Amino acid sequence: MMNNFTQIICAFGYASLADSLGISRITVSSWKIRNSIPPQYWMPILTEAKKRDLSLDYEDMARFAAERRNKREAA
Repeated sequence: MMNNFTQIICAFGYASLADSLGISRITVSSWKIRNSIPPQYWMPILTEAKKRDLSLDYEDMARFAAERRNKREAA
């Protein structure tokens, strides 16, 4: 089970995730640093996760975003 966006990125690997989304590896690297994935990429990532038998759904993505937002607001 994954607990944040960084773990999603690690599960795919930078190159694999970037290639599957048609974006640069630098973009994926910046997401990992920020522990954030823009919402417009959630559904394509979920589609890829399903193909790879990774346990991940939209609710997980929303929870990760909410947890990240709550940590930022508490700081």
